[in-house]
Amino acid sequence: MASKIKVDQLETADGTGTIVLQNQLSGMTTASLPALGSAQMPAGSIVQVVTAVGTSLITTSATTFSDVMSVAFTPTNASNKLLIRCQLGEPDTATGRGHAICWVGSNSTEVFRICTEFGRGESYEGESHTQNIIAESDFITAASTTARTYGMAIKNNVSGTFRVGNGADHKITIMEIQV
Repeated sequence: MASKIKVDQLETADGTGTIVLQNQLSGMTTASLPALGSAQMPAGSIVQVVTAVGTSLITTSATTFSDVMSVAFTPTNASNKLLIRCQLGEPDTATGRGHAICWVGSNSTEVFRICTEFGRGESYEGESHTQNIIAESDFITAASTTARTYGMAIKNNVSGTFRVGNGADHKITIMEIQV
């Protein structure tokens, strides 16, 4: 026959200290466990991920950068690292050749170059591209917990009209990693 102990409260013999469990208790649910906040996460854990997705055709003949999409992001800890991934849809033109950057903040400060030049069937940085263009940053220190905006911008490097992403996804993904 199994024994049952029914109590309203457990405490140590002298009423102080913590009771240490030697074995797992059955019947515990996740609802009864405390939630882990970012401060309790071990180093290397992904604390948050924010993604923005666009599918519209982007067209530009401008030779200066034009913003194509952005996402708001607020780091939880100034010491944490950020990894930013940008993706532009497939180039959709033979006349223009584009240049793309990832930027941050209200003054569009460049974080990293997505590519220096690309076009349909053209090559840039030693690779031929007729598919989506994807680039990632190095790990960036968050440096503050202030809300900021990250975005992508493109420009046309030659005469003509540069088009990218005819129905393909454009994405910005920002991951915050606990240090």
